[in-house]
Amino acid sequence: QFKLAKLSAERLEESFGGLRFVGRAVTPADDVEEEGSFLALGPAAYFSSSETTASGVVEFARRSDDLDGGSLDPATLARSRSTRVLPTPAAVSATIREALNAPAGTSTILPFDPTLGKAIVLASSDPTLMEELAKGGVWIFPILGFALLSTLIALYKAWEILSIKYPTGQPALDGKYDAPFAALPETARGNLGKSAEILEEVLYEQIIEAQARLEKWLPVVAVTAAAAPLLGLLGTVTGMIDVFQQLTHFANPENSELSRGISEALVTTKFGLITAIPALIVHALLSRRVQGIIAKMESFASGFVSLAANGNKSTAAETSSNESRD
Repeated sequence: QFKLAKLSAERLEESFGGLRFVGRAVTPADDVEEEGSFLALGPAAYFSSSETTASGVVEFARRSDDLDGGSLDPATLARSRSTRVLPTPAAVSATIREALNAPAGTSTILPFDPTLGKAIVLASSDPTLMEELAKGGVWIFPILGFALLSTLIALYKAWEILSIKYPTGQPALDGKYDAPFAALPETARGNLGKSAEILEEVLYEQIIEAQARLEKWLPVVAVTAAAAPLLGLLGTVTGMIDVFQQLTHFANPENSELSRGISEALVTTKFGLITAIPALIVHALLSRRVQGIIAKMESFASGFVSLAANGNKSTAAETSSNESRD
């Protein structure tokens, strides 16, 4: 028992004081084993290849048949093919290589990851945009098509609708207004001799035409807001079906395979919501703006009807006055 306690103390001292040995590890660059130097500091371990410039933080296997209780035994590490070098940033890799190749007695500073490599794995596993789109499968293409089409339509309609200026002041038959308000005084001047009911119908037709022109292509944005989440849900369902097929065909599927399949299935839902939410907001804002323009046109049209009616009364009064003189 005394010898066992002494041996344990020596191992602890070696581990926390730094244990250097030679072994082989799989490098992330070419995924092959290379000869190099290990440096174990407590729970952390570093590797620097003697064949190439590969170096970084080491990930050891934690299997009971490979490592007894996770101990950092040089003999076990040398024969373990599960010893891998995690993808490490270039600056950190250069620091580790310099530290392991430094002569004895030299003071060096080594980076220490309290997550023991998990943070590096998470940072290096973040997919790019193209990689994430590739995971979406076939259903990502209609979602991207809807997103591109609705974006172009939204930009065009926003420029068309938001550039319309509201007229100020009281309506005037000889006033100059921007489209679509310019059609109202022109229509009122062309129908001065007609009754107020007929003039209201004619002006209302102009308002309907302007409303149809302003709302053109906006339904496509509304359809995008409704269809994109459904397409994303369809992609998720098909991806989950593939995951459950793996559960059916394989008795003990690995957790990594299942989690990867589930994450790929959720990609379409993510992009479906990314497409639908802006489309819904843009459609609501532009539709509200169009309703405000139409309400302003109706208000102006009622003013032109009053002006035209007063003009008809003045003309009738002048005619009766001339007849009485005659």
